[in-house]
Amino acid sequence: MKVLDAMTWQEVYTLTGHSDRVSGVVFSPDSTRLASACYDRTAKVWDLTTGRELLTLKGHAWFVESVAFTPDGRRLATGSDDTTAKVWDLVTGKELRTLKGHTDWVTSVAFSADGKWLASASNDHTVKVWNTKTGREILTLQGHANSVNSLAISSDGTRLASCGDDGTVKVWSTRTFVDRK
Repeated sequence: MKVLDAMTWQEVYTLTGHSDRVSGVVFSPDSTRLASACYDRTAKVWDLTTGRELLTLKGHAWFVESVAFTPDGRRLATGSDDTTAKVWDLVTGKELRTLKGHTDWVTSVAFSADGKWLASASNDHTVKVWNTKTGREILTLQGHANSVNSLAISSDGTRLASCGDDGTVKVWSTRTFVDRK
């Protein structure tokens, strides 16, 4: 992976350490770290000041497709082709939760603006919403006719967008589900 300076477009770092295809990257909220998802079944967290690898997160049984930081940068979510999403503590590097419920690959993960819930998209045509404290599924959003590829949550946390192989983008109001247990 290469990290470029946005002003000069010059290479700052080449981050090496994964042994297979890197499938996703995300900056930490304070832009000091980068997380990467890889087909080597790991996610890595990198220090962007030094270019050093800080953590390797191992625990998925298959490819890791996506990564997402909590707004406070203390936790990371990973989505995998093993049909699970995981939540990791970035201070200890320990797995906090395994979120099970999808029946096909988890293609995208995204935390709410307050970090209290996580959305996961899957090739099973659904988006699931999880309580990050308990690990319980809050609800399943259905409406895509094919795989769901990516998620985005508005900065104010009131909307969740999903897009899929069915050629649609769906925008969901989070007000209807954030208070569910």
